[in-house]
Amino acid sequence: MSEITGTTRLACLLGSPVSHSISPLIHNFSFQHLGIDCTYLAFDINEQTLKEAVKGLRSLHVIGFNLTMPNKNKILEFLDELSPAARFIGAVNTVE
Repeated sequence: MSEITGTTRLACLLGSPVSHSISPLIHNFSFQHLGIDCTYLAFDINEQTLKEAVKGLRSLHVIGFNLTMPNKNKILEFLDELSPAARFIGAVNTVE
């Protein structure tokens, strides 16, 4: 695992449950392999806590996050803009 420093950025998964997710393993391996100074974490966030989580992630200037269902649908009301595809589908997987 790469060293975490004062310049290390954050990316994450928001969902519930997430304890079984292998996304942190996959993303952190990829960041290290590509030399990207970033760490990926999984946070147990449900529909009721999503709004506050997004507010906090904006304050932290994360590079991005992805979501599990049903957060993929709920996130729409907290985003500034949507791609035409996301608007048509009514769901978002990844936010940057």
